Amino acid sequence: MLLSSVPQRMLMRRSRSLSPCRVLQTTGADSSCSTGRHGLREVVDANRNPLVSTSRVSRKGILSEEASSTNVTPHVQYHHLATRWLTNLQGRRNSWAALASRGRENNYWDGAGGRESRSSRAASAGVLSAAALAFCLKKDSDSKGGSLLQAARTSSSQEVLRLLAEGADVNHRHKLGWTPLMVAAMNRQHNVVKVLLEKGADPNLGDDFSNVYEVSREKSIHSLEVLVSREDEFSSRLSSRANFRGCSPLHYAVLADDLTTVNMLLEAGADPLQSNSQGHKPAQYAKDGPLQDLLKEWEGKFVEARQKREAQERRRFPLERRLKEHIIGQEGAINTVAAAIRRKENGWYDEEHPLVFLFLGSSGIGKTELAKQVARYMHKDIKKGFIRVDMSEFQEKHEVAKLIGSPPGYVGHDEGGQLTKRLKECPNAVVLFDEVDKAHPDVLTVMLQLFDEGRLTDGKGKTIECKDAVFIMTSNVASEDIAQHALHLRKEAQEQSRRRLAEKLEEVQKSSDVTISKQFKEEVIRPILKSHFRRDEFLGRINEIVYFLPFCHAELIQLVSKELTFWAKKAKQRHNITLLWDRPVLDLLAGGYNLHYGARSIKHEVERCVVNQLAAAYEQELLPKGCTLRLCVDTPLEEEGGAGPTLKLEVVGDDSSTRPLHIRPPLNPDPMGFAH
Repeated sequence: MLLSSVPQRMLMRRSRSLSPCRVLQTTGADSSCSTGRHGLREVVDANRNPLVSTSRVSRKGILSEEASSTNVTPHVQYHHLATRWLTNLQGRRNSWAALASRGRENNYWDGAGGRESRSSRAASAGVLSAAALAFCLKKDSDSKGGSLLQAARTSSSQEVLRLLAEGADVNHRHKLGWTPLMVAAMNRQHNVVKVLLEKGADPNLGDDFSNVYEVSREKSIHSLEVLVSREDEFSSRLSSRANFRGCSPLHYAVLADDLTTVNMLLEAGADPLQSNSQGHKPAQYAKDGPLQDLLKEWEGKFVEARQKREAQERRRFPLERRLKEHIIGQEGAINTVAAAIRRKENGWYDEEHPLVFLFLGSSGIGKTELAKQVARYMHKDIKKGFIRVDMSEFQEKHEVAKLIGSPPGYVGHDEGGQLTKRLKECPNAVVLFDEVDKAHPDVLTVMLQLFDEGRLTDGKGKTIECKDAVFIMTSNVASEDIAQHALHLRKEAQEQSRRRLAEKLEEVQKSSDVTISKQFKEEVIRPILKSHFRRDEFLGRINEIVYFLPFCHAELIQLVSKELTFWAKKAKQRHNITLLWDRPVLDLLAGGYNLHYGARSIKHEVERCVVNQLAAAYEQELLPKGCTLRLCVDTPLEEEGGAGPTLKLEVVGDDSSTRPLHIRPPLNPDPMGFAH
């Protein structure tokens, strides 16, 4: 009598989802035919229609697949599930018994009484029926977040407002990955979608749920339990095998074919260009008609708005300034690269050909770092957007297979090439061919097609289009000639500056602002490149040859200061030691610069002269905890016959007084004696 007002189908569905008996019966009924229909176990089709109903067929499929993979009986296989479900049902049965007992105490079932008592009993029965339904539909988690997810599914906007007022997180995630806004969007709950958006729900969050089998492995949960949770707490209209990772609420609203929800999400800032893990945008799931037209219209608006924002950001913070924050010196190289990137960003480039650079200069002068910074500027995900290929690994002719993959019939054919595999994932990546002069000339033949038409054919015969990519090659060819020419130009600039200062002229040229002349490029650099690479067609495909010059004294001071700042942070973080230094220290360390090793020589000089002393003093327990150290230059007197100025460490006291640290040199090993 008490359950007469409860819809029978709702009770049967909930009991069917939670009953271990149904699991065992289904398994037994379908065990004989499970092998034929479900031979491909746990194979996930990324392009499977995501709107295939999975309510009963998929549950049978999962049970048969799970049973076919094990040799245990169904009773043993689902023993742990049966225990959990029985505990759950027992808790609900106890709650119902307590409610029924309270009804008997209040004489709800007493036959005596008039019309008023009968109406009162009917009303009480209705209340108890509703309570029974609430207990049947109650989830395992009583948290506010779980209640919010349930309210979003049942279109209880008042309950959603109450839970949010009590502190529930509007972007709370289910343990399997989805959010309340995704639930409301998929189930066409317009009022709930409106409330959640007004309360600050993020319309661009991606779903962490992939498919039943992957989530089952990741969470260590039985696949049937994952399927039941997905159907009962999210939607029963979705396929259990399709991949939903990264799907936004807009994706689910499009899958539900709900024009109203899609419009609300778009007006709230949902990105129609956002792709899921399969690379699919919401428009790719839309049917032809008003929904498809609406998404295309908003895609155009988003592209235009994004281009305006990026243009404003570029005007406010130009690329040259960004690069100079990370790279010391090399203004000519930075300006050349930034100008080419600016042409590409603003649409003033040939879209049929990629950008190709050749960076020339000595080792340790910033060639690789500039390529990394360009990739960091152009791509948010530096791991995908930056591809580095060390060409010293391709010194043999046959090693071209590493780039494009082995041909059919050879080992590694299915693995693909180092370059083609990653270009397929990110066709507009920044590709660095480091030390290209060390590669075999025949390996460079592959790059002719790549640099000219922006496409590459892999070992499987598939063509990868990469016309939007940026290719950067670095080389040490002609580095000695470039360095000597730059030093000669700096000397001339210094002499000219002295003359202008003596004549009191206003225009004084900085010694660091030197430019490689066109005559030097054509008469010196071009013949060297041609003799090494042996091909004019290879050099002709390069858009810009960028020259990196040796550091001047002012740039060396910046390098030393940057290196000392790095070690000062390490000393503070690891040992709580404050490290200070004076300007003469910078000048002394800058003297360790080597033209052939570039910035690496400064790094090594700081390690030899500063870090070695710090490590020895720390080992000899000469550094008090939390002390302040000062680096200073010790200049020996002429009569002492010193070898020259050296660096020494001093401890700075609280009263700003200093005392030198007497660091003992390493002891020489005792001479060994031999017995005769």
